[in-house]
Amino acid sequence: MRDLKSLDEARVLGAQIRTYLESLVPTVPNVPPLGTPLEIPTADISKWVLGEPENPDDKQYMQDYRRDQKELTHKINGWFNDHSHLKIIGSRHRAKVQIPWGLPSSGTIGTSGTIKLGKDGDYDAELIFPFKIALKARKETMLSWDTLVL
Repeated sequence: MRDLKSLDEARVLGAQIRTYLESLVPTVPNVPPLGTPLEIPTADISKWVLGEPENPDDKQYMQDYRRDQKELTHKINGWFNDHSHLKIIGSRHRAKVQIPWGLPSSGTIGTSGTIKLGKDGDYDAELIFPFKIALKARKETMLSWDTLVL
């Protein structure tokens, strides 16, 4: 019975992590240079899961909130270690999860070391499971891979 409960907790936590990452990825303004993963602090994920503190002026409440956030951050770090291939870097409470970028399916004219995303860029970012960020072309700009700069 304890194993079933722990599996259920892991599934719920995984769904929360996935929801957070899916909402975060489209807001990333630029793709970093090729080979540079997106790094997301796991404490940011735990804060999102817990929500904003309801009584920020209450010292005892905030102590409990910070304790709960540290505990949840530790669980999130463990979830990534146990249920994904992603790398966790940094110390226990300052850990970051590294999510790799996929290559775009079409070329783009590169003027810098990044690909612009968002409203005026050529690509939208989307999260693909198990945890890889792919670039989806918005415009029909097919160039050779020699001109692609990441």
